[in-house]
This record gives sequence, structure tokens and C-alpha cells, in this order.
Amino acid sequence: MTSGKSVSSRLNVKRFSYSPVALLILTSLLAAEFIKEAKAEDFFSPYSLDKRGMQSIADIDTLDVFAKQSGQMPGKYAVEVYLNNDFIELAEINFVNADDGKLSPELTKKQWLDWGVNPNVSSELAGLADEAKIDKITHYIPDATVKFDFSQQKLLIGVPQIAIKSTARGYVSPEQWQQGMPAFTLNYGLSGSKTWQEGSAGQNANFLSLQSGANLGAWRLRNYSVYSQSDTERHWQSISTSLTRDIATLKSQFTVGQVASSGEIFDSFPFTGVRLASDDSMLPYSLRGFAPVVKGIAKSNAKVTVQQNGYVIYQTYVSAGPFEITDLYPTSGSGNLEVSVEEMDGSVQTFITPFSSVPIMQREGQLKYALSGGKYRENSGHAKEPQFFQPTLSYGLPWNTTLYGGGLFSSDYSALALGVGLNLGSAGALSFDVTDAKTDFTHETSRGQSYRFQYAKSLLNSGTSVTLAGYRYSTEGYYDFSEANDDILAQTRINKRSRLQANVSQTLGSYGSVYLNSYQQDFWGRSGTEKTVSAGFNSSWNAVTYGVNYAYSDMPGNGKANHLLAFNMSIPFDAWLPNSRINSSIGTDNRGIANMQLGLSGNALDNTLNYGIQQSLGNRDQQSNGNLTLSYRGNNGIVNGGYSYNSQSQRLNYGVQGGMVLHPEGVTLSQPLGETVAIVRAPDAENVTVKNRTGITTNALGYAVVPYLTPYQRNNIQLDVESLGNNVDLASTSATVVPTRGAVVWADFETHIGWRALIKLVAQGQNIPFGAVVSLVNTDSAKAEIVTGIVGDNGEVYLNGLPEKGRLLVKWGERSHQRCVANFALPKNKDVPVIQTTATCIPE
Repeated sequence: MTSGKSVSSRLNVKRFSYSPVALLILTSLLAAEFIKEAKAEDFFSPYSLDKRGMQSIADIDTLDVFAKQSGQMPGKYAVEVYLNNDFIELAEINFVNADDGKLSPELTKKQWLDWGVNPNVSSELAGLADEAKIDKITHYIPDATVKFDFSQQKLLIGVPQIAIKSTARGYVSPEQWQQGMPAFTLNYGLSGSKTWQEGSAGQNANFLSLQSGANLGAWRLRNYSVYSQSDTERHWQSISTSLTRDIATLKSQFTVGQVASSGEIFDSFPFTGVRLASDDSMLPYSLRGFAPVVKGIAKSNAKVTVQQNGYVIYQTYVSAGPFEITDLYPTSGSGNLEVSVEEMDGSVQTFITPFSSVPIMQREGQLKYALSGGKYRENSGHAKEPQFFQPTLSYGLPWNTTLYGGGLFSSDYSALALGVGLNLGSAGALSFDVTDAKTDFTHETSRGQSYRFQYAKSLLNSGTSVTLAGYRYSTEGYYDFSEANDDILAQTRINKRSRLQANVSQTLGSYGSVYLNSYQQDFWGRSGTEKTVSAGFNSSWNAVTYGVNYAYSDMPGNGKANHLLAFNMSIPFDAWLPNSRINSSIGTDNRGIANMQLGLSGNALDNTLNYGIQQSLGNRDQQSNGNLTLSYRGNNGIVNGGYSYNSQSQRLNYGVQGGMVLHPEGVTLSQPLGETVAIVRAPDAENVTVKNRTGITTNALGYAVVPYLTPYQRNNIQLDVESLGNNVDLASTSATVVPTRGAVVWADFETHIGWRALIKLVAQGQNIPFGAVVSLVNTDSAKAEIVTGIVGDNGEVYLNGLPEKGRLLVKWGERSHQRCVANFALPKNKDVPVIQTTATCIPE
């Protein structure tokens, strides 16, 4: 066992070590504790120990620290900090011996303030400098407590509520936000396929998405571009370029460039200009918004394409049966997602996944706003691009009420909106608003109103989750801003009439869960109604999972509506192949066409490799088909591929996703980046695993990119000490970062590069006394590290972080003859976790 280690067994903040026998003897010293009822102190002399096997022991003063309850050597320890039972962070703190013999943390005023203490709780505390050390907090905050639980490596702090800052739980002060380093980022995704039809040479299709960026201080330059290629055309499109920075005092984001307007009150639309808008993620317990989930059913191995506002934003390949897409990158805060599923036989089914924000509810006294202005940006080539200005505002009133509204003004269009939202507590939140708009066309002026009702609730006690339910009706003369500007060549103008949508899920306890997603919309000037419905039931029995899924879509102009029904089941196959399952599904449509799939899927290599194989059979002379898929999630990205076939065609598809960060110390490759990232910096610690991040390890230089951090909140990043090399130790296994949106921040880990050794110390032919303290003498003061251990009963000491050769100082008392020095040289063979060697100790 190693004393002074953190929660991890191999943490090397304070390197004190015992042999097992030494631990037993030292434990016996702790048995002689203070008797609290007595004024005298019971004392157990170590000289009364059975010294068989020991030639001598150190002076009692050397061992005295262990004779006290909770006695430990002072030094730096990596501990979990808790304030009033709430976890704050993992921190490396220096501990010193207090008057009662226990370890006491050396904390500065700034640390107390960062953890939530009110600086004005007392005049004494307010008068201290930020870096002033506080040894007894009760001098400044009466009734405050500090307790160090050494066995759990937890620092438990108790502070009266009156001394805590009056902020919401989870609040992080802007002073702790990290803007990060100058950096260039690149996030990429490439998917493609080659399809061979019977008698043809084959067709190629490729899709590339690039999200590039540059950071300098608080500024974030971003570009989102896509490239699509087929045998007949190639198309490169820059979807957006923008420059953004946060403004902490306003809790807002300022953006200039090609962006999208806020979609909470008016429908979102793309424009080129300037936007200043509140950012809820700067607030504790704020709504983070949501990304839409696309659910559907493929009848065969199919290509799925997702468009929003006329842009292709996503493309992937799925197997036959129900599918889900959860990693979309929308281009705006609202706007329907148009999904097309191209089957192996060339047939295409299309449907709509609605996407818009939840009702805007604000706490009492809280203000949220957005100011947008610039030039409308069209994509069709036949639209007007007028200048416009759009302010929106929502404000929290008493009685759980929110008032919101806004305006949209351009040369030929004006609109005013006013609404109210009600927080119904456990029943959810609802809102109602009305928008009046006037549109000046070339030969006429049109005016109308749109009425909207929205409701949202997540995780009721009953298990119901309503992400969004809403209805909207517009009069014939109402046009939103996009409709007013788009398709100026059209003879007949088409504008929305009514829209109904709902996204509901319900848990059924041990019986499973059900969900329903529905959408319906019709138009003035066009017959027919867009309808999309997906519903399902999913459950499990022991380790067997099963479900029934239904999908319906009816798009005007696409002929007969599609009904798809599928039943799927998954059974563990671990007894024959670890981490694998047998999967089966049966599906049918409203045309009487049915198919059945049977396959095997699983993962290996610590979940980094995923595989699947599937075979399908159908009725009515349908072609049987099959497919094989592989996906590997590595440190430098994600690679996937697949092969599918039927009697008349074959398809080979592939995909690569990943990221790259160019930072002041070089280039680091990574998995897909997301928006906000940290770079682990653990010098010379190669192949160290980042906990809870599949496939992410440090590279040869000790760097690793950790993606998808939460901006403006504390993010704890932990390294797995079990993956450390034999010559690497960490001063702390965790780092806490608070990045701003889009930042690239360092997550620093202090590494101690050296070897672990069990050294037998001999002086004048005899073992060094039990309990002697051994320290590494480091002649390079600039890189001096504390490497210390305690000699066991057989003259052996365990030390880590050692160089290949060096000098040890051994001390077992205060007198000159109770100390010596020993030169050591480790053997060349260092393949073992702990090296064993002998060193001779001579008088200093």
C-alpha cells in the first residue's frame, strides 16, 4: 500500500510507501489512540514490538505521526472537494500537520470564493488578499467545518448557508470561465458508396462535410461546408461562415456573418448580418435546446439523406429495419427536416421530421432577447434578399408567467408577435401567441394572422415526456418571412395553413416504453396534406429486448401513402461469442410486401470495434439481400464500412469521421470534435486511456482531444491509471475545466516519469532500521519532485518515480549517526512492474 495516494491506487502526489509487514506494524501503533474521556494520553511504545526479523527501528519521533488517530505525513494530495455535501471539483491541495496531529488543508481565500463562499460574510475575510492562506476558517466564518477523510480522499467542507453566495446551485462564476488557447479546428465526415447494378459499370456517390474553425481569445471563426459527388454532378456548397464571441456581462453571444435568426418566436431563416442573443447555457439549470431525432424504417439496406432549409446536412447508410439518427448538426433553431430513404432497388420514400424550439419560459425577473439584422439569404436562386431587422424579447413575470414578443421589419414585409407562457409546475409549460404580418407583393398587399399553441413537459412523475406538442393556424393572407421572399417566379403563391405536431413518450415501468411522434401540415393554394407518424413500443424480458415500430408518411405528389410495420427482437449470444447478440425483425407495408431479417451484431476491443451481419428474405418474388457492417472508434477518428447485395445489385459503402486541432504545441488528431473541446496534456504519458470516452487515449507525446464538453460548466476529465506505463505516474488523475462556448482548453496532468522499485538498503552489513524515511536527492532543483518512502521490517523500501540512477537520503533520527546516503543504479531489464535491487548506505 502507498500512503499519500489519491482515490486511484497508483496516484503519485505524495510518495510514501510501506511493505505489507510494515503496514501491519504501523497499524498496531494506531491502536494506541487517545482515550477521550481521560486527560492523559495512552502510549504504545514501538520498542515493545516483536523485533524478530528486525535489527532496529527508527526513533519514536520519526514514527510519532502514525501514532495519532488519522495521522499521515503532510504533503500534496489529490482530493475530491465537497461543499455542504455537493461535489465541487477534484483538486490537488497541500496538507500540513495541525495542532491536533491531523492533516489540515492549506487553502487560499480565492479557493474559498471559487467554491461559493460569500466574500462579504465577514470584514476579516473581505480584508484578505485573494492569495492569502487561511489556516483556521472559523476565524472568518463561525461554525464552518473542514474535515479530511483520508481513506476516501475527500475534503468535506461545511459552511452555514448564510455564508454562501446567493446563486443557483450549479452556478459557475464568469471569473472561472476559460476562453482557451489560440487554435485551428477541423471536424470532418466523409461517406460514400459504389453501387453495381446488373449489367452496369457501377455508380459512385460521395458526401463530405467540413466544420472548420479558428480561435483567438474570445473570438470563434467558423465555417460549415459540404461537398457532394456522383457520376453526373459535383457540388460544393458553403452553408455558413460566421465570427462569434461571448459577452459575459450580457450573458449573450455576438455573431456576425452567415447565420440563422432565432426560431423561438418567429420561424427561423438564414441571413447574412449581425446577431446578438442571450445564451441560456451561461445560466445554471438552463434549457440546452434539443437536437431532433430522426426515426424511420428502411425496407432494405438504404441511403438516408437529411435536408434542412434546402441544404443537405447529413447522409448515411442504414440496414433494413427501424433506424434512428441522433447526431444531427442542424443549421438553425427550427425548420423541418426533410428525410429521404433511398432503397437498394432505387425506390425512394420521403417524410418530414418537424423541428422547432420548446416554449420560452423564463424565471421571474429573467430577461432573454435576440437582435438580428442584415440581409435575407436565399438558397433557391429565385428569391428576394431584402434587408431586415428583427428584435425578440421574453421576460419572466410573477405567478409563473412569461411575456414574450417581437417584430420583423423589411421594405416589403412587417410582422408583430405577442405571446404569453405559463409554467404549470409538474404539469409542464404552455404558450400561446399571435403574429400579425403584412406582405407587399408586386401587384398586391396581403395581410393575415397566425395563431400558435405550444406545450412541453419532460419526465413527469407518471413517466410521460412531452418534448413538444403544438398547433398553428394561419389565415390565407399570412406569410412568414421566408414565404414572402421565396420563389418570386411562382404563378401561384403557397403559404402554410395549419400545422399540428406532437412528440410524446411514456414509460411503463418494467413493461417497457411507448413513443409517438406525429406531424401534419397543409397549405393555402395547394391540395393535399403532409403527414408523418412514427410510433413504437419497446421492452425487454431478462436480457432479451423486443419492440414494435410503425411509420406512416403521406407527402402530396408522391402517390399512395406509405405504411410500414416492423417487429424486432434481440437475443444475447454471449455464451458463444462475447458481447454479441442475435437480431431479427419482420416488416410489412400496406402493399402486402413483407420481409424478414436475421443477423448477428456485437462489439470487441473494449467496445471500439462494432460489427454486424444480416440476411433478409422477402415475399412476392422480392430479391433476398444481405449486408455486412464494421465500425471502429479509434483515437484519431471513426472508420466504418459495409457491403450489401441482392440478386441484381451490390453496394460497397464507407465512412470516416474525425477531427483535428492545431494548437500552440502541435497538431493532435481526434474523434469528431463537437463544439467545445479540451486537450489532455500529460507529457510523455503515452497510450493513457481517458475514462468514459470510448477509444480516446493519449498519443506518443501525451496529448489527447476530449470532445463534446459542456460550455460554462465544470467538466471533470479523468485518466485511467490502470493504463499507465510502468515508468509513468500522475500527480493527479483528474482535471477540471470550465470552457466557454467553442473554446479549446488545456486539461493539464502533471506526470512523473520514472521507475518503480523495491530497494533493499544495507548499512555496514545490517538492514536499515524499520520506519526510516527515505528521500530521493534530486540535484536538479528546477525539476525537483518529492519521492519518499518508509523502510519496512526487512530493510526494504518501495519508491516510484525513480531515475535509472541516483542518490537516496535515509534518515531514522535527528542525530548525525542516524542518517546515511545510498547510491543506486537500476538494472537494465525494466520489463517488470516493480524492479528489485540492493543499495549500500554510507554515512552522509
